[in-house]
Amino acid sequence: MSLSTDTPKTVWQGIHAYVGTMGSGDTMASSWDDLGIIDENALSITTQDGTQYNLLDINGELVDYLENEPVLTVNFTLLKPTEATRGKFWTVEESGSGDNRKLTVKSLLPSSHMSFKFGSTIVGAETFEAAKAFIKMNPGWEKAKGFNMPCTAKLVKGATGVLFQFGKTPTPPSQ
Repeated sequence: MSLSTDTPKTVWQGIHAYVGTMGSGDTMASSWDDLGIIDENALSITTQDGTQYNLLDINGELVDYLENEPVLTVNFTLLKPTEATRGKFWTVEESGSGDNRKLTVKSLLPSSHMSFKFGSTIVGAETFEAAKAFIKMNPGWEKAKGFNMPCTAKLVKGATGVLFQFGKTPTPPSQ
């Protein structure tokens, strides 16, 4: 199989984040929950170099070199996430009703790894997909945007040996 030389459709408008329950053996989720719209100005992928090892001879000359896999992190901000979305990442508890209803946050740490992807809703646009990621969401607020949640998704090479994939937004099924 040869790699395509076609330029992919890249759309950076209306970018959504999705999570899903990993399949057995750390495989990619088969269904996705839409977390909502990402602030396009706050979406980035960063790479931190892996640990480096140098093998030197008795004279200090480099004989061999080894570097561990880099750590990839997707940084993104969800705009106005729902309570259901917050509940996917935080340990929360509801109490009261009506005007006295409260959503109490007990922990900001997620309970498990998830599959993660982001992409446009435009058919054929590129998607970025990771079968296994540790996703952390923090509370945030800005005057111009209201409540928003800065998130980090640290990609983990699971049992499948796959770190991430590029895909395409599929054509929706006929109704």
